[in-house]
Amino acid sequence: MAALLSADDIRTRVATDLDDDPIEQIIAEEDAEIVRRFGSVAESLPIVERVDSEKQCNVYTPRRISTVALIAEGDGVTQTNLVVGDYRIWEKEGRIERLSALGTLAAWRPIVDVTYTPESDTIERKRVLLELCRISLERRAMLKESVGQSDYTFETPKDWEKERERLLSKLDHFLLVA
Repeated sequence: MAALLSADDIRTRVATDLDDDPIEQIIAEEDAEIVRRFGSVAESLPIVERVDSEKQCNVYTPRRISTVALIAEGDGVTQTNLVVGDYRIWEKEGRIERLSALGTLAAWRPIVDVTYTPESDTIERKRVLLELCRISLERRAMLKESVGQSDYTFETPKDWEKERERLLSKLDHFLLVA
């Protein structure tokens, strides 16, 4: 798969005198961290997620839902395919409600397999990747530097890792609130 950003994309947004190779290495490292935490870029092919339902009326996919191809529930050994009237999809939340034959909420069986196509998150990933690369390129050993009496002053974030985590959290599509 091609990288989401190129060295030239980075240079248009971040002042750097690095050559292509070091910039591309930074892009690869930051992209690998995003993939490690959130999986590969959502593509147009369906993926299968096995979800532990804890016998609640809702199950959650790790990503927003574009389309659902198949949902099966069971004990993990024997799974039964559901029909459209057996569930309701909340696409932007990645949430699927289990419905009874009467259309009211019902509990899921312990294991739920969802075959779905995630909503594309490419634009969000590009934005976060660009910011992670910017942080990596601008990271300095000094906490503060200045030139002249008041000509130029730069102060780094107090905690680089906290700033990175804040950026990465933008790829979490929803929070589960009890």
